[in-house]
Amino acid sequence: MSGRRWGYRCWISVLFSLTALLWLAGCGGTPQPTHLRESVGTVVATLTLDPDPPVPMDDTTLELRLADDGQPVVGATVALTLTMPGCPMAPSFPALQDEGNGLYQVQTVLTMAGAWRADARVALPGGQEMPFTFFFATR
Repeated sequence: MSGRRWGYRCWISVLFSLTALLWLAGCGGTPQPTHLRESVGTVVATLTLDPDPPVPMDDTTLELRLADDGQPVVGATVALTLTMPGCPMAPSFPALQDEGNGLYQVQTVLTMAGAWRADARVALPGGQEMPFTFFFATR
């Protein structure tokens, strides 16, 4: 009986260790090149990260700067979705705040190391919606 109990404990320890290693390593998936600037028509969206590159489980500030024909886009509504393309985990939806002068900002925590995708759906003051997609990686 004690032999079975030891074998069971051993398997639990191995599974726990593997799970911990996967969590620490993060979901690598297929590496994506960093892409932090995108244009749709005359509107340019630039995503800035602080720190860059972000550190998993630490505060990260995401700043989205919007310009239309070189002028700041004020009064837009931005919905952001953060996912890890190579990892089957639930997306997060941090709420960006309008800081004025075309700057939209949020502080969040990126939970794992690896490749990330940020999808921004921007609703301009006139009602027109534009999608922007950015790729980056944590350390």
